[in-house]
Amino acid sequence: MSSRLQSLPAISPSVRCSSRANLRPLGPTLRNATTAQPNRYCTPQSKSRTPGIHIGGHQKWRLSAQPGLHTSNWSSRSTTYLTSRQQYTTTTVIDSEIYGTAFATSAVKAIWSDRTRTHYFLLFEAALATVQAKLGIIPSRAAEAITQQCLRVEDYDFDLLRKQTELIGYPVLPVVQQLVAKVNAVEAGLGEWAHWGATTQDVTDTAVILQLRDTMKLVEQSLDGITDALRSLAEKYKATPMAARSNLQQAVPISFGFKMARLLACFERHRLRLGELKPRLLVLQFGGAAGTLPTITSASSHKAPTEVDGVPLGLRCQALLAEELGLAVPAIAWHTERDIGRGGELPCCSDRDVC
Repeated sequence: MSSRLQSLPAISPSVRCSSRANLRPLGPTLRNATTAQPNRYCTPQSKSRTPGIHIGGHQKWRLSAQPGLHTSNWSSRSTTYLTSRQQYTTTTVIDSEIYGTAFATSAVKAIWSDRTRTHYFLLFEAALATVQAKLGIIPSRAAEAITQQCLRVEDYDFDLLRKQTELIGYPVLPVVQQLVAKVNAVEAGLGEWAHWGATTQDVTDTAVILQLRDTMKLVEQSLDGITDALRSLAEKYKATPMAARSNLQQAVPISFGFKMARLLACFERHRLRLGELKPRLLVLQFGGAAGTLPTITSASSHKAPTEVDGVPLGLRCQALLAEELGLAVPAIAWHTERDIGRGGELPCCSDRDVC
């Protein structure tokens, strides 16, 4: 140990920092530290100094500027680091500027962004208003105003949306509130027909399904590129010999084209699995407050009949909404069943029953 370090004064037990305190790194501050006073190493940061950050509710500690301690340069750099908001913008690895693209492409990130999700909230509301106007559930004038106000997600106040979401825990209601206000600005009272008969879970789940549909399209495009490349390699190198592997050692000869053909078959099976998944996945969510479409009735509508072509009004509205959005009709509401609601015929349901 150098004589300079040996001459450093010990920290008195009475002034040792608590193990819960957060100490600034010593770094260059040890230069010429032999003249430091032993009882002034750990002191609460003065309010007159540039404040640090309180982590976990505990006060930050810093080395006092003692005679002979060259702390000015290090302290300024450290304070800049601790107080810079840019150092704390990454909350998950997907948000990372360095690692983010290793987990998702920019196209996928765009699909799952706040603005795209909100766009799909509005798409749901516009489609719902359109089909309900056709059935006479809401006035045509209201549907026109609603669909017009759903065209541009840029017209919505995302700062207000963030603040309201922090209060209630989910973003659908704040979006609907802004939509209602915009429609009422066109004509007083028309906004009350927005979101008619729907519940928050209907909008949230359907938006997620639409995002998944867009994501699956990107996956299918990637599969197309992969299978095209593998097919080309399998054909090009079908006569190129190579050693197969078995038990971690060389085995009988095969061709490199054969190896690529096996990979090609694997990815073609992946394509089949995606196709098999779609009918179960791409399903509408629209059941109202408890899944029974309780407010889509003739009595609560503008001028709709009880049934349309022998089908209860609520179920007919559900079917038309699914068609409008390009999704399948659920066998039954799946608000709390997260395996998606497309399946076979259910014994409790028929075209004339609301399950």
